[in-house]
Amino acid sequence: MNINSKKENIRKENKNKTCMISYGKETICIDPSLHIFHILGKKYTIIILTYLGGNKDRKSFNEILMGIPNSSTTIISSRLRELESNRLIKRDTSDGRITYRLTEIGEMIRESLIPLIKTVEINATLFQ
Repeated sequence: MNINSKKENIRKENKNKTCMISYGKETICIDPSLHIFHILGKKYTIIILTYLGGNKDRKSFNEILMGIPNSSTTIISSRLRELESNRLIKRDTSDGRITYRLTEIGEMIRESLIPLIKTVEINATLFQ
């Protein structure tokens, strides 16, 4: 067995110990969330999620693009594809136009992000 295989085996054995977060009386494993956290950490992803959930309306690509200052068509297009492939948004082609809306899980994640966004807004002067 090579050194990388040994390290990987040790990591797998320790996974149950290392991926846990204590939260009140609960213990939560962060490992299954890492993929979504990676997506949420990308430029404009959180803004898209919060913008789409604003009033539960469907929004077109151009509405999303215009609603996010200084964004580019390339990045917004890429983020929309990632969010759709991860089932956080739904692409709808009815009415002869393409629109996007949050899925149920996308809405749940958006609702979970709002307290974080409020905290950052309240303390914005600390982060500049």
